[in-house]
Amino acid sequence: MRQDSQRTQNRFSVPRHIRQRAEEIAEASNIPMGMAVAVAQGKLTLDEAVKRLLSKERRRKLSEDHGLPPSFAGQVASGTISLDDALLFHRRTTYWSRNIGRTFFFDCRKQGTEIVLELQPHCCLRGKVENLAQYMFAFRPDDGPVHHLHKLFVKYAYPLASEAVVSAARSTDEGVRNLHIPPRARTRERPKIRRNELLDAMDRRAEVRMVLIEGEVFSGRVNWVSRFEVGLELAGQQEDGAGGPEIWILRHAIESCEIAASGGSDVVPGSSAPYEPDEELESAFEAAPNADSAALDKKPAGEKRPKSAVKKSKKAKRGW
Repeated sequence: MRQDSQRTQNRFSVPRHIRQRAEEIAEASNIPMGMAVAVAQGKLTLDEAVKRLLSKERRRKLSEDHGLPPSFAGQVASGTISLDDALLFHRRTTYWSRNIGRTFFFDCRKQGTEIVLELQPHCCLRGKVENLAQYMFAFRPDDGPVHHLHKLFVKYAYPLASEAVVSAARSTDEGVRNLHIPPRARTRERPKIRRNELLDAMDRRAEVRMVLIEGEVFSGRVNWVSRFEVGLELAGQQEDGAGGPEIWILRHAIESCEIAASGGSDVVPGSSAPYEPDEELESAFEAAPNADSAALDKKPAGEKRPKSAVKKSKKAKRGW
């Protein structure tokens, strides 16, 4: 009751002559009564009120025509960023939110695809993915028992049917091969392959040359990017000049990545390899009953930071 009486008092606190003037301005300029009162009181000019209305209408139209969220639409309407930059950033943000958890392990397990796993150091397995956990997975070779493997030791993989084509497309960087780089569990020990650079290469369909941790070299175009993996379409290996098969590279196994300055036709990120999140994605990371759950969920040695380091990093972020 007290709030209602206060609102009624505020409504009639405007002097009669100001209210009459505001009604005339609202009727003549077709602006809301609240803005008309501000204009009549001298707090706002009529031009400023009209500009605010036009900006609001433009934000609404941008949201309807281009699907931009209000935050992006407001920045475009105010001239802070261009429409092209807002659309690009919005597409990439949407793409990343939908593909951050994408993994070929889940796709191959769901479809029962026979694949070739290239492991470190210099090991190759052929078979199918059976079970998945956060860091570990169960892999059944064509001949032999099930192996429980850690993803850190996987460099890349590809369908078994594409083995001959992938072997022909692969070259070797002897300089990197002779370094004998061990698996790097800590993120700070790995070369920084920035997500935006990979997304930009995917957007432009630019030629990419990747050198892996044991010297393998592949060239092609990025089809999709997730938090831990990259889908790379190998450069044209077919007689008609079309692109070759897709290989799946673990991002921790990339030693260097060179992206061509110019690419082909503009492509919306993700349109070359559309992917819809599956409801079974979360359950795919749970160990199956016939697998050793404790072994599958074990983290690699040295990956967990001590509590003191965590406290120091939090204090650094707060500026202490």
